[in-house]
Amino acid sequence: MTTAQVKNTNTSDNKGFTLIELLVVIAIIAILAVIGLTVFSGQQRAARDGRRRSDIQAIAAAMETNYNNGTGLYPSPLTGVMFTSQTEPVDPIAGSATCRGVNGAGVTACNYCYAPTVPAIANCSGAGAVTFDNTVPAVAGKTYTFCAELENQAAAYCLSNQR
Repeated sequence: MTTAQVKNTNTSDNKGFTLIELLVVIAIIAILAVIGLTVFSGQQRAARDGRRRSDIQAIAAAMETNYNNGTGLYPSPLTGVMFTSQTEPVDPIAGSATCRGVNGAGVTACNYCYAPTVPAIANCSGAGAVTFDNTVPAVAGKTYTFCAELENQAAAYCLSNQR
C-alpha cells in the first residue's frame, strides 16, 4: 500500500454538522416560533375585539335608525333586515369551546348582551343582561344598552341609547 492509498482519518475533512450545531439551530428556530405564535395570537384577539366593537356599533345604529319618533320607543325585536349584512351580528367565536359561561345565567362571554336600562351594565353578567339574538329586545323600550365582552380588556364594551 502506498501512502497515497492510505486514508488519513485524523484530518477534519468530514462533511456535515455536529450534534451541537444542529441542537443550537433547532433551539433558535423553536424560540422564534414561540415568539411568532405569541404575537400572532395577540393580534387575533385584537382583531376579534375590533369586530365586537363594530358589531355593537351596528346594533346601536340599527336601534337609532329604527327609533319611532311617534311613540318614543326603540324597535322590538331587531331583525336581520335592519343590518346591511341582512343578519344579526354574532360574536366571532360564538359557539366555540373557548366561550366561557358568565355567572351561570346562560350568558356567555362570546355572545353580545342586552339590557333594557341605562346606565350601561358593567358586563354581560350584570343584572338584567340577556344574550342578544333575534328575539331581543323582547319589548319596545325607551332605553337600551348592548355590550360585548372583550378578550383584551376586563371591562365590556357597551353602547347605550342616544336619546
